[in-house]
Amino acid sequence: MLFRADTLRKIQKGQVTLAFRRWAAPRAKPGGRQRTSVGELRIESVAEVREEEITEADARAAGFADRAALLSAPMLRKPGTLWRVAFTLHDDPRVALRERVPTPDEIKAVLAKLDAMGARASFAPFAHLSLIEANPGRRAPDLAEGLGLE
Repeated sequence: MLFRADTLRKIQKGQVTLAFRRWAAPRAKPGGRQRTSVGELRIESVAEVREEEITEADARAAGFADRAALLSAPMLRKPGTLWRVAFTLHDDPRVALRERVPTPDEIKAVLAKLDAMGARASFAPFAHLSLIEANPGRRAPDLAEGLGLE
């Protein structure tokens, strides 16, 4: 699902917790996740609905002033089945991962995996990483050409 920037801001503030879309088949599923610029949306439920089932409260939870504004929105004017998608916003887990410094044991495990990959593949990961380190700012295609690679 795509969201406009103003809707994403409302999601971030907790003002939007629903989305309505017209799809031939659901494009989201309960338990699924969607990363956005404001965090990770976890899909709580996806249900087919009829227009007459949408309430004023539903419209406000989807970020619209009222039901009429929601039903006239461009994403609902196209053909297809109407779906109600409920979601919750969570912190993107990648943020915590990139801010955490790995332990020495974790570093050893990653290096061991790279060694194992190199043993099974036709490349030497440490040689390539050393080449990248020795040539900061050089484009990957230029470095690959120097190694005779694509």
